[in-house]
Amino acid sequence: MTRPALRRSSMVVVYAHVDPETDFPAHYYPGEDRVTVDVAKPGGSVTLFLDHTELARFRDTLGEIERELAARATDMNTADPIGESTA
Repeated sequence: MTRPALRRSSMVVVYAHVDPETDFPAHYYPGEDRVTVDVAKPGGSVTLFLDHTELARFRDTLGEIERELAARATDMNTADPIGESTA
């Protein structure tokens, strides 16, 4: 099966909340150097279509986001409470 040509004729926004019940089954297409990854929960799923390059970019982006979240959480834990003076 070949992948259909990319068409940018419409846009859809979908939100998926990830929690302990969320699965991430992957389907591999090595002949086309791509993968699909489902963000799957009871009641529905969202499928990501990623070629090898975009898969690596997605992985790196998630790592950057995780590091930024950890840094911001650390900053919040060391910041002075709002409205209190340090003087």
